[in-house]
Amino acid sequence: MASFGLNNSSQPASNTAAPTNVDSSTPFLAASEGNLSLLQSSLSILNLPPTITDDNGYNLLHAAASYSQLEIVRYLLSHVSGGDDGHNDVKYVHAGDNDGDTALHYAGTADVARLLVEVG
Repeated sequence: MASFGLNNSSQPASNTAAPTNVDSSTPFLAASEGNLSLLQSSLSILNLPPTITDDNGYNLLHAAASYSQLEIVRYLLSHVSGGDDGHNDVKYVHAGDNDGDTALHYAGTADVARLLVEVG
């Protein structure tokens, strides 16, 4: 996996190492790489919700689905579920980017697609 310059080059890369350079792209990189600890820490450091989107409406679920990161997809869905109406996870699954593409459009494997269909 590429580190995208997030780890100190003098130390070995680790999924549990604290990130040294965190910016708004870090959660997206972590979601697409399947790095749950980096995703969690970057969201916390940046004080961002798991429903964050970029300027194109691309969200973390889109990133995780497109790189077949099933564990990250599950994590994201579990952290948006519930809410006042109990349907936030369904809304998240159906959230489209600026082109109207949803996480299901981005799904890289049948397992990811199946989970998205089951939720939404």
